[in-house]
Amino acid sequence: MRSGISPVEGWQRIFLHYFDENEEQRARSTISRLSIRTDVPEMVRVVSGIVPENQFIDDVQKKCVIGIFDSDHRLVPPSVRTGGGGKGVGPRPDAATLDNAELDDRNACYLGHASVHFGHFLLETLSRAWAWRVLDGDSVPVMQSPPRVPKFVKSFLALLPGVAERFEFIKRTTRFKNVYVPAPSFVFRRSAHVEFKFLCETLAERALPSGVNLTDQPLYLSRRGLGPFANRALVGEERLERLLEEEGFLIVRPETLPITEQIKLFNSHRWIVSPMGSACHTRVFSRKENNILMLTRPDFTPNFVLCDALCNGVAHYANVLSAPDSHLGSTAVWEPVLLKEQEILDLMKKLGLVRPKAEFRGPPPNQELYRERWNRAAAREAVRGRVPNTPARAEL
Repeated sequence: MRSGISPVEGWQRIFLHYFDENEEQRARSTISRLSIRTDVPEMVRVVSGIVPENQFIDDVQKKCVIGIFDSDHRLVPPSVRTGGGGKGVGPRPDAATLDNAELDDRNACYLGHASVHFGHFLLETLSRAWAWRVLDGDSVPVMQSPPRVPKFVKSFLALLPGVAERFEFIKRTTRFKNVYVPAPSFVFRRSAHVEFKFLCETLAERALPSGVNLTDQPLYLSRRGLGPFANRALVGEERLERLLEEEGFLIVRPETLPITEQIKLFNSHRWIVSPMGSACHTRVFSRKENNILMLTRPDFTPNFVLCDALCNGVAHYANVLSAPDSHLGSTAVWEPVLLKEQEILDLMKKLGLVRPKAEFRGPPPNQELYRERWNRAAAREAVRGRVPNTPARAEL
């Protein structure tokens, strides 16, 4: 496994560690297809545009229509979600629903769907809010609303200049005089506009009006607060936390903090270490030059690279998470993972994040504990219809 510190060609601040030759080749090929764009995203005007209400099917899948329709009942391409293959999700409203939409004689600016998932909201929805700079004062910013709007959604909206006080969630299918649709400034697995970074820095400035100073104390973003059956739950993460605390790290659980505090963390620490997860996207709000060490598997999502490429400082991706003997391969995001402790310890020593004599204490998590976590997580996913052939795993 390769552990030399050499950047990805064309991406001089992105480094890969412990990827074997085939894994590294795939990762570099994926990264090479990404792009950072300096142009301003497009904005289209839809006359008599219709914003449909969410149509939730059940509590598990929570599918809904995402996007707006024109007067001929056609889904407007720039309005659809950028994740999930770029397609809207859920049932298409029938003609009668669209024809009988509530009439609103105002202009609206469509900012997407208030996703209950932190990462999806940040990259798919908030990335449309670059348009606040060019919004007509007579245009009301609107967003499709889930049954329960997450607190972090409201927190982000409160930071948007001139938007929060005029903003409306659409809960009934509504036809507006005109709907302006700003294209997202972040496109999953494909590209990111510097306009997205400008937006995030503006929000950071409003969140931290007095600014903060960088500290040399490293920061660790823990996933333990998400529970033992969260996606990519790190079995035995408490061992890593104990080691890092002994080495002077600040350990935090980002999901327990207000958005302004999360933004502050990424503006006040020179080094961040974290298992790959949505919290890592918050680095895009950093106005300082800092660095991140991300613990990942070989199939990491390139959206993280796009966010890191918009930031100053370097990003290290360390292939130190594994799902031993998984018959599903490395693509099941719900699978719990184990840490390759010696590899990450050696890398942190090389980067100067821990002392040369730093060591993990006590025995690592055993395979029985991992099997138990895997089977319980698989059983829960099977109820949701997401895991094929789960009984085979019990023989691990």
